[in-house]
This record gives sequence, C-alpha cells and structure tokens, in this order.
Amino acid sequence: MMKNLKYISISIFILLVACTDNKTSKSEITLYGKKLKRPHEMLKRFIPVAEHFDYPLGYPDFECYHDAKPFGVNGHLGADFNGIEGGDSDLGDTIKSIGNGVVTYSDGCLLNIMHRTIDKKHFIITSIYYHCDTLFVSENEIVKGGQVIALLGKKDTQVAHLHFEIATDTNMVGGFYGADTTGFMNPMTFIKTHR
Repeated sequence: MMKNLKYISISIFILLVACTDNKTSKSEITLYGKKLKRPHEMLKRFIPVAEHFDYPLGYPDFECYHDAKPFGVNGHLGADFNGIEGGDSDLGDTIKSIGNGVVTYSDGCLLNIMHRTIDKKHFIITSIYYHCDTLFVSENEIVKGGQVIALLGKKDTQVAHLHFEIATDTNMVGGFYGADTTGFMNPMTFIKTHR
C-alpha cells in the first residue's frame, strides 16, 4: 500500500511539473515512457476539487484575526495572520485547510496542501502554512476544507502567528521573502475572490 502511495505521489508530482512547465505542451507529456494526453485531466483523478476556499484561522470568516504583515510589504510573499488581541493570544489555535486538497509536504512547522480549483487560470494552487506547532496530517493525505490540520505555533522570539502563502508554481515549498513575487498570489485576495 505504501509503495503504491509513493508511486502515485511521484506521478502526481511529475504531472504537475509538466503541467506548469512553460516549455512543455500542456496537451501531451511523457511519463514513464508513455505519452499521456491531457495531463490536467489525469490530475482530476488524484486531487479532489475545491469549489471554494475559506480562511485557515477564524474559519471560515477570519473572525478574531487580522493580517499583521500583508503580501508584498517589504518583499513578503505571504500574509502573517495574528489574533486581534496581540502577543501570543493565538498560540495553540487550530489551523484549518482552506479547501479540499492533498497534503504534499508535512514536516516540523511547515505544511503544504495542493488544491485543484475550478478557476481555469490557476487550475492547481498550493496553500503553504508556516509556524505550525502540532501537525495532524501527513504527506499524501486527502483533506477536506475546514479540516483541522495543525495547531498554531511560533518561531524563536517572534510572536505566535501563521505565515500563510498561496503558490501558483507547484514547485514552491515556501518563499517567505523575495523581490520577485512570480509564482505567488496575495492570500487575502485569493480567498476573497474564491469564496
């Protein structure tokens, strides 16, 4: 069973790389020596569709939280979600999946979930959750929107907060800061427009 899951994970990864690679024709790729037509159609078998997205904290409406460090400020590639009471008031709060998807990375304080959207422009996106404490999901696990996936933690001397990113480049693990925002979307805008 585990060997099959690993094979499926590798196949999904290769399909996603091929689908997001600008040099590859999106209508046909070669996987394990076989030509596959319409790779996006194959992805539908593995990743559940997320018809809408909600906030990971204060689910579903971001109640009692605010965006303390918005996307794009000083090269910030995500949003820092904090409790409105400040300090470590949100330490240990539950983090929920923003939509249906598959966990593609789960280690330490970082968690990535890949989502298949109904949006034709951004067919596949990855939600990235950083500064998690306890993780409740593992790689290759299918999750539902609103499912508790982790508890909110903190890093070093920083106050407890969730660093949250939306990546359109499926090769991203987490960018945090950078002058180039290519492959990242404003998380607040994405969720507001996909509710």
